[in-house]
Amino acid sequence: MLETNTPSPVAAQSYPFEFRGNGKEYFKIWIVNVGLTILTLGIYSAWAKVRTRRYFYNHMFVNGQSFDYHADPIKILKGRIMLFLIGLSVALVNLSPIFLIIPVLFFLAGPYLIVRGAIFNFTNTSFRGVRFGFQRAYQESYITWLKAIAVTIFTLGIGALTSQFYWRKFIFDHMALGKARFKLGGTGFEFWAYMMKVFFLYGLGFLAIYLGVTFGLFFSGLISKEDAGLVPFLLVAMIYVFYGFLFVVYQVRTAHFYSKHTSGDGGLGFQTRLTLWDSFLMYAEQLFLLIITLGFAWPWVTVAIAKYKAEHTDAMATPEFFNSLEQAQLESVSAFGEEVASFWDFDIGF
Repeated sequence: MLETNTPSPVAAQSYPFEFRGNGKEYFKIWIVNVGLTILTLGIYSAWAKVRTRRYFYNHMFVNGQSFDYHADPIKILKGRIMLFLIGLSVALVNLSPIFLIIPVLFFLAGPYLIVRGAIFNFTNTSFRGVRFGFQRAYQESYITWLKAIAVTIFTLGIGALTSQFYWRKFIFDHMALGKARFKLGGTGFEFWAYMMKVFFLYGLGFLAIYLGVTFGLFFSGLISKEDAGLVPFLLVAMIYVFYGFLFVVYQVRTAHFYSKHTSGDGGLGFQTRLTLWDSFLMYAEQLFLLIITLGFAWPWVTVAIAKYKAEHTDAMATPEFFNSLEQAQLESVSAFGEEVASFWDFDIGF
């Protein structure tokens, strides 16, 4: 009997992200963006956004190739004018209730606008010349919207993390790179339990420390009456530090959950090596730098964060996946050309 040898599937390999920008380069872009945005009363902010994204995308590399951003600033400006008019209508509600119609219609159109914004952003992003894409999943968007609202309302806000997962899953499940599709596994409850477990434990730990410090300062006699007025400031500072810590916990835990549950064609996926304490110290260092420079270190801070995240993240793919991207390059550029050129494309910043 003849034996047939079926080729075994090629295992996905890891390709580290690498950010090659630097603070000095980005400072030149940032300072011009800030100056022209102020001089033009915010109009230039659309061009500033494109310049900023293009810089960071062009300097983010995987397997020796960078990303790119192709958005038209005019279409971004259209979206911002729309948001300004909606905000203006809300401010004018006191003059006449009829102005309430516009924000209500905007709220009801939210899922549609999220899809349009996703189409705009993904089709204007490319890797190795191949555009990302996003499906026109309007019906699924409204279903996700209703699920997110229902969970948030019926859990009195406790299930807000589940709602956030629903939207992330919607985005992942409908995006693509060329012909390669992505998928986010897991469930909303799994994500909620994964996050709330550490929030609860760290919350109990902080409460114990907070109460210990409070009673210790007031009843141990370690602080004089003259310095007693500083105690409330110390306690408030502790709360802010804890909020900052929870922010880092959220960032790191979310990255680990999504990297574990993300998959795609061609072995696509992500791996993260972010750790909680290293990330907390990194953010604390960058925050301190911002404070002592009165915000002028922003370009160096954003570059440092991008470098840190890139150094701790790998893309997963098979070698054949990158070869297939080269074959899909011309197809990808034309496949979304009509959509990108559409008058109704706009970016609303969701």
